[in-house]
Amino acid sequence: MMKTILVIDDNEGIRGFISEFLRWRSFDVIEAKDGVEGLQLAIAYKPDLILSDIEMPRLNGYDLLEKLQQDLDLAMIPVILISGLATTDARNHALQLGAADFLSKPALPDTILGTLSKCWKSSNRLEPHHFRP
Repeated sequence: MMKTILVIDDNEGIRGFISEFLRWRSFDVIEAKDGVEGLQLAIAYKPDLILSDIEMPRLNGYDLLEKLQQDLDLAMIPVILISGLATTDARNHALQLGAADFLSKPALPDTILGTLSKCWKSSNRLEPHHFRP
């Protein structure tokens, strides 16, 4: 069964690049343009993992993560936050809020894949064929 990943980013180019790469690696991908749309799609589809930008209009990645954590149906979904402002403080804040991991933009495809693999290994939800070169 294909794993579903929700990709949330207000930058259409970055969102499209990440989404196409993940589709190429046989993931089912849902795209959202901001945190509000992302939250609605997370509720509707209950993805296996969420990859979200932090700096977005309407609802940023930190606030999205807090809302997901408050919903029993969504709290167990691993969330990887990604940011162009990759400071130690931003990373620590993301992890304190319950993010599974934190990536800096621009995140290379291999880095994204490695982070996904690490998240699923820690939750025993790994499907190895996605991660073979």
